[in-house]
Amino acid sequence: MMTPLARVTVFLRGFGDDERVTRSVDALLTNTAPSVPIFAVEGGEHYDLRVAVGRRGVVAPSNGFLARAGDVDELFGVAWRRDLVILDSQVIVGPEWLDRLSSAAYSLPNAATASPLSNSGALAVGDGAARGTPDLGAAVGAAEAARRVARVSRKSYPILPRATGRCVYIRKSALDIVGSSDEALVSGAWSGNAFSQRASNVGLVHVCADDVFVYDQGIGGVTHPDEGARSSVTPQGWDDQGWLPLSLKDLEASRCPPLSAALRLGDAALHGIRLVIDGTRLASETMGTQTVVLESARALSRHSGVAEVTVIASEATPEPVLAALRECGAKLVFSKGAGYKWEGPRDADVIYRPCQVTRTAELEWLLAIARRVVVCQLDCISYNNPSYFSNWARWSIYRRANELTFRFADGITFLSQASRSQALRCGLSPASAGAVVYPGTDAMPVAGPRIAPGGLQETAKDFFLCLGASYKHKNRVGALRIWAAARALGWRGALVLAGPAPPEGNSLDDETEFLHEHPELRSDVWRLGTMSDAEREWLYQRAALVLYPTLSEGFGLIPFEAARRGVPCLSTRAGALDEVLPVDIPTIDPGDVSAAAGTALRIVEDRSFGEAICESLNAKAAEFSWDRSAEKLVDFLWEVIGRPSGERERLAELAGLNTTRKPRAPGRGYLTVIHHWVASATREVVERPRLRRALVPAGSRRYRLGAAAVRFMEGRER
Repeated sequence: MMTPLARVTVFLRGFGDDERVTRSVDALLTNTAPSVPIFAVEGGEHYDLRVAVGRRGVVAPSNGFLARAGDVDELFGVAWRRDLVILDSQVIVGPEWLDRLSSAAYSLPNAATASPLSNSGALAVGDGAARGTPDLGAAVGAAEAARRVARVSRKSYPILPRATGRCVYIRKSALDIVGSSDEALVSGAWSGNAFSQRASNVGLVHVCADDVFVYDQGIGGVTHPDEGARSSVTPQGWDDQGWLPLSLKDLEASRCPPLSAALRLGDAALHGIRLVIDGTRLASETMGTQTVVLESARALSRHSGVAEVTVIASEATPEPVLAALRECGAKLVFSKGAGYKWEGPRDADVIYRPCQVTRTAELEWLLAIARRVVVCQLDCISYNNPSYFSNWARWSIYRRANELTFRFADGITFLSQASRSQALRCGLSPASAGAVVYPGTDAMPVAGPRIAPGGLQETAKDFFLCLGASYKHKNRVGALRIWAAARALGWRGALVLAGPAPPEGNSLDDETEFLHEHPELRSDVWRLGTMSDAEREWLYQRAALVLYPTLSEGFGLIPFEAARRGVPCLSTRAGALDEVLPVDIPTIDPGDVSAAAGTALRIVEDRSFGEAICESLNAKAAEFSWDRSAEKLVDFLWEVIGRPSGERERLAELAGLNTTRKPRAPGRGYLTVIHHWVASATREVVERPRLRRALVPAGSRRYRLGAAAVRFMEGRER
């Protein structure tokens, strides 16, 4: 049995100018094994390839022609009845082109042909094809372009309606079945339509070699003397047999998800990923979510696989953050608020939202901006906690937005395995979905002078610091209890509770109640709200110990932030913290306040103990860098770009989502709120038999209207 390369003969169709032919032939001879026969085929005396290829030891006809139209069968005998590759002399091949093309042709038992990606024609990828100019070779080089496509390809080998392009691999078995009497096969005018149709008629198929890229130097069209009335060979191919004209637009319209994904992946491989980052959550307060957004943008801007980063900022984004984004090379587009009108680039490959979606309108907006949507689900805390919302309807809106995100986003990332597991247990994510992309812990401290928050500069006391928003799961009341117990053991320092207060689900009332019950402690507790980065750094610089008694976290950056600044941290192992914290440091058992207080006191009194905690945390932090996070995320983005999109648009339409590029109607969100209020009220009635019988007696008009409303709401919920 022949080896793959021993069963192939390459036919170089020789039309084009000498300079282009020389480049093509040099690449062909460099990247093709010497054992592979290469024949130069001239359709007339218009161009002479004998000098170009004869001096390199390639077989060339002595009389100026290898074969005429009637000599095709004799030519195949000369070629030892092998597989054939028809290659135009305008085409530059890259490394491993023939091995990969052969693998694609043999990926299915009934495959007849394999056609590679190119910068022209129906399987066009790259900027040069989009603009109709052959600039890609000059930009990155044909060989490098071929390597890039091969590196990211998923080798899905999508099925095509026919063979297409100026490089086609034809299997010998297909020639035996279909016949080899196509007069144009080696004359230089072969477009593949007739052969492709005959092959398809007997049940053979044509595949796209989506891991092969060849560069067409003749993208603008070249004249050939044997074409008769047809004056040029255009990138779209010809319908000379009255059968299936093929273009990139036709392929997109055919709704072949694997082919569409392969073209998009090849396109991104050539120019790099064009990425949009939703940075609308960047606000004046640098908490965990904002850190993830900012540092993700910085790291992705540095990554070599990302060609362009556009960050969507809001009017509330502070100038220092905007300056940091500009410094790393990111482009800025500002959200205009209501309506979510998109005014950024229209050719983005992916939009990445580094935090979960909170409203359906946000998801619609994301789906309309880029070809692919990737969302980071930080955690499921709010999804499971109605107290973080002003009413049941708003919680339902948030939950629905999360659920629809998992259905319609092209990719979901998580900050930890714990966060991913929680989404799975909530029924949001299938077991195989998404990727864990750990955040970095190496965000640089803010440069410049530290500024004391109001009033604190007057105190000379040491203090415990509890940093974070006053959500109840942050357990700031637990910090108060641990600090109070440490005071009972002899500690004389203060406690600083620092962080913004969310409008719903905060622990401020519980903290006030605790201090009311312990009035002797009230004067040594400082409760601060929103802080600047300079004030945050001042607190870290002065703190004796950072307390982190949180009850749930998607990752937990605070212990690493503190250790990086030389401040020991006493944390729980709740949520993802057990996954990411080193195993050799003391931690808090939320149910044992006395033990936690004793450990805290030992840390502040024994400097070497505190330093050992910092060293352990810093050693563990080396596993979590933002550059490593960007590397993992970019790998996942390549995977997402190469996934077939399926029927997302149709399903989104059925779900009532607007995924067009038109701005969303500003008032639409209120209709969603009304819908949830009505749905909630209807369920209240339906689920209480006595109330239902009193308000809507069976058979009454009110009963029929209510039943219709229930059916409508159930349809909306689906």
